[in-house]
Amino acid sequence: MSAFDVSICIDESTLNGIVASLYGRPSFRSKLFSGNQPIQIAGVNATVGWSVEAPPLLSLNAPTKAQWDASVKKDGTLTAPIAPAIVVHIPQIKVQKTASGSVMETTTSFDAICTVRLSQNSITIEPLAVVIDLTQASKIDKVIYDKILIPRILDMVGTMLSGRQLPNIQFQGVSFGPFVLAAGNGLLAVAASLAGKPAPQPPAIGSLPRGRFSVLMSPGTMQLLADQGTRSLQGKSTGASGSQSFGIGKASYHANVQLNSVSASVSPTDLTTVNASIGVQVSASAGVDVLSVITDAFKSY
Repeated sequence: MSAFDVSICIDESTLNGIVASLYGRPSFRSKLFSGNQPIQIAGVNATVGWSVEAPPLLSLNAPTKAQWDASVKKDGTLTAPIAPAIVVHIPQIKVQKTASGSVMETTTSFDAICTVRLSQNSITIEPLAVVIDLTQASKIDKVIYDKILIPRILDMVGTMLSGRQLPNIQFQGVSFGPFVLAAGNGLLAVAASLAGKPAPQPPAIGSLPRGRFSVLMSPGTMQLLADQGTRSLQGKSTGASGSQSFGIGKASYHANVQLNSVSASVSPTDLTTVNASIGVQVSASAGVDVLSVITDAFKSY
């Protein structure tokens, strides 16, 4: 297991829920997930339109060798494998070509390969290439894919998965250094050491907890947080006082409670268990005042 002090994990179902939410917004959908562009093919003016008909799906797993071999970058060139990388599947995209009054329409699907990296604590998912086999495509279709569809699909994926800034995480005044990133096996994870310590190696995905979203801390970090939390309680006190008349006199009271020697110990075998030790100092006083009531009575008389 990597020697990190905090790790934040998110699974692909959670990320796909975010993408589906974006796709479900009509204004966002019309601007990002569809479009059209004029093009001249063999001297003929035409318009190519496209529309994504279902939400894209992220796979937080490395592309296969077959996907790398069939990948085409925006400039039409092939690409070599890069890690870490993930795949974004476009399950259904409708393509429409209009030229000389005639309309041709087809529906297809794409896989887009994206790289994942951190830049100044910002998660950046950059579209790299589209997985597509154009060996059987006509010359006209190759022009449409190379000049319009592949660049537009990659632009769409890049906008959809634009960088998200990681927060400057602090718990009880404990802060952490720069994050490192790992992706695979359906998880995206970042990890960091306590501020001032060297950055850790990227976490081993197989050792991280499964779940939609989780935060994992080392025993040392948990103990440090417990120490910080109990330190703020040292010497804290609270009290109550008051008085009550009862006919011929007045009773008054005062009580005070102060916390001393507060400490907490995190179990190294179960980080959800914290053993606390608290010393409490209590003081109290009470009295009855009869004379002031009698004096007040004489004055009023």
